[in-house]
Amino acid sequence: SNYPMVEELVLRPPARRLGIRSRPVFDRAVELLRLVDLKCGQGTQVSSNNCRAVVCLELAAAENSERLSRADAVRASGQKKKVYESAYQTIEKVLGLRSRLGIHELAVQCGCSEVRELAQSIMTKYEENVKAKLSADRRCDVDLSKPIFAIAALQTAARKQKVRIDKKILQSLISGQCAALTKLTSEMKGCLKQIDDERQEKRSCQMLDLLEDVSSDGDLGTLLTHLCLCSVG
Repeated sequence: SNYPMVEELVLRPPARRLGIRSRPVFDRAVELLRLVDLKCGQGTQVSSNNCRAVVCLELAAAENSERLSRADAVRASGQKKKVYESAYQTIEKVLGLRSRLGIHELAVQCGCSEVRELAQSIMTKYEENVKAKLSADRRCDVDLSKPIFAIAALQTAARKQKVRIDKKILQSLISGQCAALTKLTSEMKGCLKQIDDERQEKRSCQMLDLLEDVSSDGDLGTLLTHLCLCSVG
């Protein structure tokens, strides 16, 4: 569809006022605003729609190393400075952006960049499991921005893929939280099993579909080709 999304319509006026012309910044702001709405609803829980839009634009600009002054952001939001800064901190927390030591940064520091993708999948699955146990109004309170969560996900992914990880750096970051890390790693190992089971189930469904296709057209060569692809996928 060529029609603009709701988030784009909300973001366009403040983006114009702030002089934001970068498409990557705008697209990232759209993504952030959508996440805020999904996690907290579209009510007034995190200030006005316009204020939330400006906060997402500021966060997106920072991620893309674009300059955007806080004074301009406050003016564009139409809120007092204290109200805007409170909204900024809340949204930052809701989106899990408060800690700069995320999976990407930690993987680089610990020399295990190749496990980032799996670690992120584990973290996502862990967050889904945690939120599934909470009522809708409490899901916004889930904060996985502390480095220990990213460390546990990385450690779990590294063990799975048999990749060495610099444990000295990890130990310096968790500072005496060994018991908590052990518990988290155990829980994330369960998340990894869920991911593996889901992938296996997907492969099984693909094979069943192929078998049904072959039974109808008798193309054995096609079946063998697809089975080889499924076994490596």
